[in-house]
Amino acid sequence: MTFKGANDPKAYLAWEMKLYPIISSYEYEDEDTLIMTTLEFEGYTMNWWNQITLDIAKGRKLPINSWEQLKEGMR
Repeated sequence: MTFKGANDPKAYLAWEMKLYPIISSYEYEDEDTLIMTTLEFEGYTMNWWNQITLDIAKGRKLPINSWEQLKEGMR
């Protein structure tokens, strides 16, 4: 269930709602959910995530360690 990203909040919310049943049906640890979710990024969203992880590595941003934190950042 890939997400390419866009300046379309409805597209993001639709993607999040599609993922919710999958995520909630398994008892993944937060870190595993985060990893599985970011593997679905393509295009703009992948570029955004790469920049976020670079900023985290350089100490310019706080780490994102959970699905909830990722959703907050993406919103």
